[in-house]
Amino acid sequence: MASQHLILLLAIFVSLCVAAIGQGNKIVPFNPSCSTTGNYSGDSQYKKNLDQLLSTLATAATDDGWFNTSSVGTGGDDQVFGLIMCYADRNPTQCKECLAGAPAGITQVCPGSRTVNANYDACLLRYSDVSFFSVADKTVAFNVYAKSYVENMAAMNETRWQLMSQLAETAGQTKLRLDTGSTRLGSTSMMYGLAQCTRDLAVSECSTCLSDYIVQLSKIFPNNSWAAIKGYSCYLRYDLSPFGITLPPSSPVPPPSSTRSTGFVAGLSVAGAVSFMVILGVSIWLLLRRRRKHARLMREHQEMEDDFEKGTRPKRFRYDELSVATDFFSDDCKLGEGGFGSVYKGFLKDLNLEVAIKKVS
Repeated sequence: MASQHLILLLAIFVSLCVAAIGQGNKIVPFNPSCSTTGNYSGDSQYKKNLDQLLSTLATAATDDGWFNTSSVGTGGDDQVFGLIMCYADRNPTQCKECLAGAPAGITQVCPGSRTVNANYDACLLRYSDVSFFSVADKTVAFNVYAKSYVENMAAMNETRWQLMSQLAETAGQTKLRLDTGSTRLGSTSMMYGLAQCTRDLAVSECSTCLSDYIVQLSKIFPNNSWAAIKGYSCYLRYDLSPFGITLPPSSPVPPPSSTRSTGFVAGLSVAGAVSFMVILGVSIWLLLRRRRKHARLMREHQEMEDDFEKGTRPKRFRYDELSVATDFFSDDCKLGEGGFGSVYKGFLKDLNLEVAIKKVS
């Protein structure tokens, strides 16, 4: 009997340990904001869209440098908008665990809520039925701080203000919407800072959100040795000890789009057509030039033959030409008689030549 009680107690103890371990492995948000009005039901279209969104956010963020904004649905009350981002002062393992765990467990933390804002140690998760992209939410979700203090409060505040203001200005101008830096505090200490916004924000929205948090730092933590403020759109941290910063991996270079490929092929086709037309035109010009040259050579050859024939063949004269040359066969030009007729002396003016012309009887 005692052994049965012992086995039962051991089973209960093991179950509690397993439950405790399982609870410890969960990614738990700090003070999440869960809407309480207009909640969705378990079989609603919004629930289906939300489940689809949450199932893809982690992978999309991993592929997109630890940040992603997405939406599911085609408009109306059932469309859901989501955002997830890792904090830059957490290592890659912490980031990946948060990206995977936050979407998986948030519906248990905020069951039925249509709008949720949740900060975790390593990441931020937001979703809503209304688009919040590109608009800074300046709500302070929570803050953490050290209970150690700096004696020179004035120097502390001045140094922190200058460092964090500079980071707030430059963070919004970077592609990752974050910046880090350090400066000297007094003669022996250093101060380190981090300013980060969600990457959907414009430069002005990011800088304004961070500037508001800098004011909060001065009010809430006048001389704490380190502190951090996390919200739903921006994050500030300063520390007198250095802390690690992990930048997201570079996104792979996307393959050329079909439009560019089509344009390239079209460009080649046009270039090929132009080249063909140029070659064809030059070929036709050369052919015509060759034919003209051949015709000219043939014409010159014919003229040479004509000239040759004119110079070598007997010259034929008409009767009237011979009659004029002999003064119409007058007796004064008659040289004598010969076989078959009389012979006359004549003068061919065109040839400047004296000739003997026989008039056949």
